Amino acid sequence: MYSSLAIIALSLAVLVAAQNGVVNPLVEGCGPSNNASNASSVACVNRYAAVMPYHFFRSSSYNTTDYPFASTSVPNDTSFGRLNSSDFFVYDGAQGLPLLGDNPTCEKMFGDQVTMAVHKAPVYVPGINKLFVGVLEQGYLPQLVVDLNQDPHALSEF
Repeated sequence: MYSSLAIIALSLAVLVAAQNGVVNPLVEGCGPSNNASNASSVACVNRYAAVMPYHFFRSSSYNTTDYPFASTSVPNDTSFGRLNSSDFFVYDGAQGLPLLGDNPTCEKMFGDQVTMAVHKAPVYVPGINKLFVGVLEQGYLPQLVVDLNQDPHALSEF
């Protein structure tokens, strides 16, 4: 009986090790980084982390606006932990790194005026130099617009 369990366990271990499509490493440091001044760090997520090695786990959240990708536990690929200390995640280095530039920074703007109910990423319209932000807050219909032509940038409803 114990030999049968050992054979099954060994077979499963071989299957886990030979998973098709697993990306290794899932995450790498890339792009500009200025750790001396603690300014920013950039992590490249290889192949969108589409196939993670078994066993990975991300707990559900009771807070429906907060599902941090970086909180996923991936014990068989420790590179994933790099996301917890990175300021920027890049999923496509060819397109993302040139957009970040040589000295990327992240600055919180508009304090309490924007809730956590922002839906997905903003849409940038180069012709008018504005960001359009979708908000899914219950009972709130307008979209938000960030006017990048003003200094400081202005937030308004659309």
